[in-house]
Amino acid sequence: MVTWEPHSYAGELVYKPWAQGVGWFLAAVTVVQIPLWGFAIFIYHLFKGNPRRAFVPTSDWGPGDPEARQKLLAIQGQFQNGSRIYWAYDNPVVMDYNGLTY
Repeated sequence: MVTWEPHSYAGELVYKPWAQGVGWFLAAVTVVQIPLWGFAIFIYHLFKGNPRRAFVPTSDWGPGDPEARQKLLAIQGQFQNGSRIYWAYDNPVVMDYNGLTY
């Protein structure tokens, strides 16, 4: 069973109920943001006709640092232009002695 006691400072000063309410409200507002916005984006794409799009990152998603972003795009380019053979694994442990994935 869950028990709840009013918050206190150093075990002596008990906070007023309105102050505890403000704390719970601020905590709830921050916690509710993720599912709320996820649901809103899903509904938006549902009405646009492609709900799967809500689960795909946008093209500008990635590192904010320009140098790190260039490195990431270079690595992604290796996968897209077919210069490296990767089927489902990007893990050297899974590769055989010729460097090809199974």
